[in-house]
Amino acid sequence: MKKIHFVLAVMLLFALSTPAFAQIRPGAFSLSPFVGGFLFEGNQDLKNKPVYGLRLGQDFTKNWGAELVFDYVNTRYKPTDSRTHVYNYRIEGLYHFMPESKLVPFLAVGMGGQSIDYKDGKSDRTRFTPAYGAGLKYFITDSLALRADVRHVLAIGSVYNNLEYGLGLTFYFGGAKAAAAPVVKYETKTEPKPEPKVEEIVKYETKPEPKPEPKVEEKVIILASEPKVEEKVIILASEPKVEEKVIILAFEDLYLYFDN
Repeated sequence: MKKIHFVLAVMLLFALSTPAFAQIRPGAFSLSPFVGGFLFEGNQDLKNKPVYGLRLGQDFTKNWGAELVFDYVNTRYKPTDSRTHVYNYRIEGLYHFMPESKLVPFLAVGMGGQSIDYKDGKSDRTRFTPAYGAGLKYFITDSLALRADVRHVLAIGSVYNNLEYGLGLTFYFGGAKAAAAPVVKYETKTEPKPEPKVEEIVKYETKPEPKPEPKVEEKVIILASEPKVEEKVIILASEPKVEEKVIILAFEDLYLYFDN
């Protein structure tokens, strides 16, 4: 029994030092080796001894599952102190509470048989054994859990009340893994930066002043010998754009005499 207590303590320390995740997966198969103790009712005349066993199971939903259980007890028959082998085997239905928690309690109910192999010539016995009990699963990873179980096993012939308890590991295979929780991203919207102002470059074009067109002088020739020459000159001088007219007064037969 001391060896069993040491193994149980090591397994418990290992589980508590490892981060745990809940993972009861519908459709997953499980393999659960365990060690513990088996207590026989006094008038059954068998000594209480360690028990070693194995469970094979499947989870049909997050809550419901089933397991085949087989365990072995190497005990002694008290009247003769002869070695006696006890085999327990049954099928159990499990109901899990809080299947999405890392610590999952459950109830178990089943039925099976107990076969006792006596080595001192006493006739071997096989009894019908209904059983019920409870347990805990503590998940170490999504595919590995530490497990503790206790069962009340009823050996029917004369009714013997046996108590079975154990601690072990459960390995999970397959099944639908739980979907990861959606990651919500919070984005902070930054206000758009104002675009830099583009300075408008205003070009001032200096238009060259138009060059004055050259004046076209209109030459008006008036003969001095014409009648009313003075009136003609006055009339021409009073007309618009007179500055563009050149009035030429022409004299005919102009003779200059120089007397030496």
